[in-house]
Amino acid sequence: MTVDLPEFLKSGEPARLIPVGSASQRERAAASVFLAALTVVRPFAEGVFDTLKKPLRSRSTVSAFTEVEFKKQPEEARCRPDGLLLVDSSRSEWRAIIEAKIGTATITEEQLARYGKLAIENGIDAVITISNELTAFPDHPPYEVPAALAGKVEVYHWSWMRLITLGTNLLSEADENFDPEQHFLLKEVLRYFSHDNTDVRGFHQMNAEWPDLQERVQSGAKLHKTHNIVTNTVSAWHQEQSDLCLIMSRKLKVPVRLKIKKHYRNDQTSRIEADAEELVASKKLRAIFEVPNVASSIEVTADVSKRTVMCRMSVEAPEDRKRYESRLNWLLRQLPDETAGPVGIHIRWRNGGTSFGWAEELRNDPKTADIDRSGALPKCFEVVTITDLGKKFAGVRKFIEVLEEAVPQFYDDVARHIRPWQPSPSPITDAESLADTVASLPSPKVAPRRVVKRGEVANGHYVLFEDGSIQVVMSNGTLSFKNLQELVAYTKRQDQKPAPRPASRAK
Repeated sequence: MTVDLPEFLKSGEPARLIPVGSASQRERAAASVFLAALTVVRPFAEGVFDTLKKPLRSRSTVSAFTEVEFKKQPEEARCRPDGLLLVDSSRSEWRAIIEAKIGTATITEEQLARYGKLAIENGIDAVITISNELTAFPDHPPYEVPAALAGKVEVYHWSWMRLITLGTNLLSEADENFDPEQHFLLKEVLRYFSHDNTDVRGFHQMNAEWPDLQERVQSGAKLHKTHNIVTNTVSAWHQEQSDLCLIMSRKLKVPVRLKIKKHYRNDQTSRIEADAEELVASKKLRAIFEVPNVASSIEVTADVSKRTVMCRMSVEAPEDRKRYESRLNWLLRQLPDETAGPVGIHIRWRNGGTSFGWAEELRNDPKTADIDRSGALPKCFEVVTITDLGKKFAGVRKFIEVLEEAVPQFYDDVARHIRPWQPSPSPITDAESLADTVASLPSPKVAPRRVVKRGEVANGHYVLFEDGSIQVVMSNGTLSFKNLQELVAYTKRQDQKPAPRPASRAK
């Protein structure tokens, strides 16, 4: 079957759901299956393009090609990308070159530069790379974007696991309106990518420098934020953050997202620099996850010096409880009696101070975390679990394995059980009339002024208050002055006014 090619292509084939090729062409086959799915499973295509903040319009059509060769081939950019993606909205056409990698293969800056030049030469809008490398956002590629492409070509990156997670959650949420044929096709696509032979995987090990970093921290050696041992560790940590989001999203069947400051959301380099600086200063790696329908964000901290992984979340103490024990019991009643490991509670007190206790001990004796201060009340609680890895912390694979067990376990043991405190609704008042309601309104929150002197004046009297203010009560009204100077000035103005002219007599 012949297919009309875009005018800028010399050759190419429509993306196939069942591509035919040699075993050495697994990358091109993976790209073909993915691109074909975009053309036939509309909800999947909509979800994928939403990650680029390019929502598909109702009349937009998606087409895709593989084994593409462009008519215009710059000498320094001769290459054949794995695919071409086109979105036709009737008014305009958006085009993207696709380059896919599987296994441990990565995209190099030199490859990206070639594809970028090819895109510019042929009027292509974007270059999209796909690999097992994970990123927080599609516009934060895991490689340096050549300066020559800035402002000329859009550059995006998808991880295979991000795309698989998107498809998995889509089918999990599918209702009766989801087309049965599209449902079947997408499920088969996901089955294809989940097979070991496809070599699609999540993040499974830290960087090669990880054991050396651990050794240096334990020995007290100085770290520098610009050294590879630090920056490569931070980059690996960022990939693991993204993988944890995807793992939790698949387990919970809801989108779990990283909580990142807006400034770093738009500047990946600054984010790496800031986290590298924190690692050098505190010897800790942190991540914050926003999980739908839980009381607060989940913070995960890998402490390199202590060789521990800590998960925690913070909840405000209930304001309607007026005793320490009742506020603490409000939290303890929500936590299950049996958990995979001990659960700790940091108590932050009003007017300063913190205390700590293990949930099991606090159930038996709440006073173990009380502070010796009359009337002190907890302001908020931080619920934590701590996993001590010891020497296993330095294992590039073991660290990831433990981390990816600890975070879902914290959700299951703690996060999903806690509900934030909500103030009780106000009761209906007993007022029988508007007059009763007005009468029950609180008085002004102003302390009464203390009178220090009273005296008589012509046609009235005065009152002098402790704050220096003066009130003069006359037969025709009351005058108030902030101080004596204001009263004197008022009197002078009155003296300077001309006397009223007498009325003329009638002749």
